[in-house]
Amino acid sequence: MKFIGLLNDIIWGLPLILLLMFTHIYFTLKTGIIQHSLSKGIKISFRGNAFATLSTTLAATLGTGNIIGMSTAIFMGGPGAVLWCWLTGVLGMATCYCECYIGMKYKDTKNNKGGPMYALKYGLGMRKMAIAFAIFTMLSSYGVGCTTQANALSSSLNRQFHIATPTSGLICAILTGMVIIGGIKSISKFCTYLVPFMSLIFFAGCVFILIKCNNYIFPAIKLIIFDAFSFRNIALGTSSGIMGMFVSARYGIARGLFTNEAGLGSTAIAAGSSQLKSCHEQGLVSMSSVFWDTVVMCSITGVVIVSAMLKSPLDFANGDCDSLMNISFSLLGSKGDFLLSLCIVMFAFATLCGWFFFGESAAYYLINQLLHKKTHKEFAMKCYKISYIIMIFFGAVMNLELVWEMCDLFNALMVCPNLVCLFLLREEVKNNVLNS
Repeated sequence: MKFIGLLNDIIWGLPLILLLMFTHIYFTLKTGIIQHSLSKGIKISFRGNAFATLSTTLAATLGTGNIIGMSTAIFMGGPGAVLWCWLTGVLGMATCYCECYIGMKYKDTKNNKGGPMYALKYGLGMRKMAIAFAIFTMLSSYGVGCTTQANALSSSLNRQFHIATPTSGLICAILTGMVIIGGIKSISKFCTYLVPFMSLIFFAGCVFILIKCNNYIFPAIKLIIFDAFSFRNIALGTSSGIMGMFVSARYGIARGLFTNEAGLGSTAIAAGSSQLKSCHEQGLVSMSSVFWDTVVMCSITGVVIVSAMLKSPLDFANGDCDSLMNISFSLLGSKGDFLLSLCIVMFAFATLCGWFFFGESAAYYLINQLLHKKTHKEFAMKCYKISYIIMIFFGAVMNLELVWEMCDLFNALMVCPNLVCLFLLREEVKNNVLNS
C-alpha cells in the first residue's frame, strides 16, 4: 500500500495537475473559448433525452467529493482553494466539450455506445489503448463509483440514524440493484428525478446557512479572492497554519479536477449514449455538467464553509479536513446534521448508479473485444453487474484506505489514453467549432 501511495503522490503531484490545467487552457483557446456557448448548452440540456444524459453525468460527478472534498481543499489549502477550484471548472468545460464531442462522433451507433475507447479504436485505430482505457474505467467503477460511495453512505446512516453498516450496506446493494437492473434507460429515468431533487435540497441548506451568515458573505468572497493569490495564506480556524499561494492552488485545482472529471473521459461515455444527433450540441450539454458540478456546487460549498468560519471561528478551531461542512451545517441546529446526512446519502447513492453505467459501458466494450460467443458475453455482463452489487456491500463495511489509493491510481491511468485521444483528434474538434 505504501508503494501505491508513493506512486499516487508522484502521479497526482504537480506534473499531472499541470498537464490537466494545460489541457483545459489549450482547448479553451483551441475552441475559441467555447465557454461562451454555455447558455446554449443549458437550454438544450432541458430537452427530453438530453436532460436524461445530463442527469446521468451529474449523478456520477455530483458525489460526496462536492461536500467532503471541498472541506479537505479548504483545510489543506486555505480559503483561496475555492477560487482555484472555480477556475478549474471554468476552464475544464472546454476539455469536457472536446472529449464528449469526440466520444459522440465515434460512437457505436448500432448499440448506442460511445466514449474514449470507441474514439481510440475507430478514430485512431489504437485498439490496445482502447482496451486499456476500458479496463481502467471498469476497475475505477468498483472504487470511486462503488465502494467509496457505499462507505460514505453507510457511515452517514450510522452516525445520524445508528443503522449498522452491514445493514445499510445490504439495503443499499438491494436498492442499487433494483435501479441498475434495467440498464441505461432505468438509470437515466431514476437520475432525472434524483439529481434535481438532491441538488435543490443541498442548495437550500447552503442558502439557509448563508442567510445566517449574511454579514460574512462578502468578506468571505473577498478573502477567497485575495487568499488565492497571497503568498501568506492562513487557513482560518484550522491547525494547518500558514501556506503559500502554490499550496492553495494545488489543493483547489486538484479538487476541481477530481470532482468534475474533465479530462478523465468518463463524461464522454454518458455522452455516447445520448439520442441527440448533433455532436456539437451534445458537447455543449456535457460541458454544462462541469458548470453545475464545479462552478456552481463546489463554489457555493466553499463560500458556505468560509462564511461560517468567519462567523464562528472558535467552532472550527479543532475541526479536521472532513468536518468543516459538518460544522457549517451545525449553524442550522439539530436539523443541520440531519440535512447534511440526507444530502450525503443521496449524493452517494446517485454516484453509485451513475458510475455503474460508466463501468458497465467499459465492461461491454471490453467483453465484446475479447469474447466472441453470445452466451459468453451475456454471462460476463451478468458477472459484472453482480460483482458491482456485491462490492457495494463490502464497501460499506471495509476499511477503504487501500481502495482510495487504488482509485486514484486507476483514475490517473484513465487520463493518459484519454488525453492522447484528445490531442491527436484536436483538429477535428477545432473544425467542428468553426463550422458550428
